[in-house]
Amino acid sequence: MAELSVEYFYSKQRYGLNQENSTTTTTHSASWAWYLFNSTAIEINYSEREQINGQNEQRALSGSTVTITGYTNRITNTVYGLGIKQAFAARGSRFIPSLSLGYAKQFVYDRTDYSFSDSNSGASFNLIGDPEKTRDDSVFGTFSLKIGITQRISLSGSVRTVFPAFDFDRAKDFVQYTVGISVYL
Repeated sequence: MAELSVEYFYSKQRYGLNQENSTTTTTHSASWAWYLFNSTAIEINYSEREQINGQNEQRALSGSTVTITGYTNRITNTVYGLGIKQAFAARGSRFIPSLSLGYAKQFVYDRTDYSFSDSNSGASFNLIGDPEKTRDDSVFGTFSLKIGITQRISLSGSVRTVFPAFDFDRAKDFVQYTVGISVYL
């Protein structure tokens, strides 16, 4: 028996005196689990979280006619994982909690772009930042709760964390909440 799960999360927040700033976060994930026993499976998973922070401000650079008019920071966190999934109820149950733990490879891409204007010439220009890229060996942990709709289809909600291997204090630094659907194949 195999199980395919897909989940998604979206959030947008606008803030500032005139609602000129924003933070947008999207997460999508998928996992494939092969059940070796009735409630224990080997799972492979993928998730990608993108956060875009947009700040519009007027801040003059000292000793210059140039003003920073805003910036956009984009952080993409991609995780590939392989682990063990343990369900705590039988497949036909209405509510099925499960826990997944395993190894993950985490890729982080971080780039900030700036917008400027020159008060003398009235010209506007942009500066595209150099991206920072990191790659870490990590650990993932996922707690899921599935609510059965039919024998094979369930609604699911998950809480997931990814952190550098054996650095358990950092588990709270990267937490994702997602909702989706699971199908037993």
